Amino acid sequence: MKKVFFILACLLILASCDEIDKVFNPSTDDYLINKTIQASTEEQIIESGSDFKMIFPANSISGELEVKVKKESSVPDMNIPNQKPGKNFFKIKFSGDTEFLHPVKLIINYDKASIPTGQTATETVKGFIYSQGVWKLADYQLDEPNGKIIISISSISGKTYKDEPILLDDAEIIIGDAYTTTDTGQDDNLLKVLHTCQVTIYSNKYSRNFMIFKNAEVTDKSTNPFSFSGDNFDVDYISRDDIDPDNMNPGNTFWFDYLKYKASGQVKNNSHSVLTKFNVQDYRQFHVSQIDWYDINIDFRLSDVKLTYQSKENDTLIYYLDKNEVNRCLNSLYYNNNHIWEETVYSQTASDVDVLILRFTK
Repeated sequence: MKKVFFILACLLILASCDEIDKVFNPSTDDYLINKTIQASTEEQIIESGSDFKMIFPANSISGELEVKVKKESSVPDMNIPNQKPGKNFFKIKFSGDTEFLHPVKLIINYDKASIPTGQTATETVKGFIYSQGVWKLADYQLDEPNGKIIISISSISGKTYKDEPILLDDAEIIIGDAYTTTDTGQDDNLLKVLHTCQVTIYSNKYSRNFMIFKNAEVTDKSTNPFSFSGDNFDVDYISRDDIDPDNMNPGNTFWFDYLKYKASGQVKNNSHSVLTKFNVQDYRQFHVSQIDWYDINIDFRLSDVKLTYQSKENDTLIYYLDKNEVNRCLNSLYYNNNHIWEETVYSQTASDVDVLILRFTK
């Protein structure tokens, strides 16, 4: 009998030690997913029950990638106006020497009971991503029949303004659900209050990625807000409609500036996370003076442009397109810089563009 009690006592001690060890040395079993995947010509799926799924399309990674996923019950404060965080948060840790060649999908649940009566999931449910100390609206879509949020992460670049910065140096992100507390969620689209757009284009025709274009800013910004209708927005501006710039030259003016352009775009899910299209048409910047004379004309069309940076103060949005994103998003470009003073014409095509940046500010 003493032996039995001795054995039971030893087992209890061992069990207690095991529990203590778990506290100070968490097991890899604490992760819902702890897996290493290789580059493959076939689609790969890793998942944990019906709560979490990650889909790697064929040829979507360039090398070995370690993925660890853990359910999070305590996350950084969201502090985003009109957004209430949900309960489906997951921390994802990546490591490995690889790149994402195609978007990878992360699929989580949303809580249908959190949708207010009389509203739809599209109006209320949002997918968010936390990285570099900031919560940002993710590039997401909803699978309403199955109550899922599908979040896309498309880049692992270390660029300063790159979206969803998965730097693959033990990088961590958190994804999760949130619910709009306003009637329509209209405040989710910061483009409605950021009326100034700066477009910068860099060309590979010149050394060190020479900047070929930076649009002129309107002095009185209050005269140049975007007009919104649903997910669509546009602006039409002309600085001087009383003078034809073609009639101006150094012989009849000391200094003359002319600016004209049209811009239009469309957002996704009434938010600024993705510009499904952004077009600039009939842009003309004409200058003539006693020291210079040029006439710049440009048109370009973009599609599926993803947000890459949002300031904590919500006063700046940046859409940064590196060469890969330029190839994916820039559908067309016409660029003609007639430097009349030098009697030289500079032209560019879409294939010449290395970097294109859209910067929206107040």
